[in-house]
Amino acid sequence: MGVIIGIVLVGFAAAWFVSQKPTASEPSESVLTPTLSQNPYLQEYSLPDNSGPNGLIVDKTGTVWVTSSKSDMLYSFDQKSGQLKNYEIQDGNSQYFNPGQNTTMVWTVVQDKDGIIWFSPAWNKITMAF
Repeated sequence: MGVIIGIVLVGFAAAWFVSQKPTASEPSESVLTPTLSQNPYLQEYSLPDNSGPNGLIVDKTGTVWVTSSKSDMLYSFDQKSGQLKNYEIQDGNSQYFNPGQNTTMVWTVVQDKDGIIWFSPAWNKITMAF
């Protein structure tokens, strides 16, 4: 498997680093197979419909983490096995950001030195840890 190169989107959602973990349902799992492009340098995978991928990070173990701007989901993708896990973000605030549409609107995702994944929804000044 090659190296994943991503673009970091720098957003306007400033945050305080408060250790508040969102309530997450048990992850649902599926296995992704390469979809559109496949060559020695690139493998392309598709996330579930209407996911709206926004923030992306590859952690220390090579797991790809993607936040969804349309479905209140955090995805983790294991490049070796092709396994995709979906974690629903349930903090009770997202419905107030854009009435009638669930949206996390996460612009930036980072990993700290302890391996914890941090992200900050646009509607909230509290950074969430996973």
